[in-house]
Amino acid sequence: MEASGGQGKVIIFGSKDAKWDDGYSWGLNETSPNLNIPTKTTNNAEYTYHSVYTDGKYIYDPFVSDKPIPQSDYTQILKDKNPNGVSWRIKGETDSPDIPELKKGGF
Repeated sequence: MEASGGQGKVIIFGSKDAKWDDGYSWGLNETSPNLNIPTKTTNNAEYTYHSVYTDGKYIYDPFVSDKPIPQSDYTQILKDKNPNGVSWRIKGETDSPDIPELKKGGF
């Protein structure tokens, strides 16, 4: 984020039916719909939520690629791997660093 002059954003992706009101946690959750991410080592890994960084033009996701991925290509990859839909939130700041604000909106 420092490389972008503080202008970048952290995007947290989830399945279409992700339960954003309940907050979020990392890793696989058996009771929640999963998000499929193609990683460098496997064609499909399942997560409850997956966070990435964007500078406004590219997505930086070391799980998927060592190189930046154009935002439109990345979102198409997620749509292809998740035919039931994808949702996301933008990570914001709050008074408590342990509880980030999750805002709706574009990126």
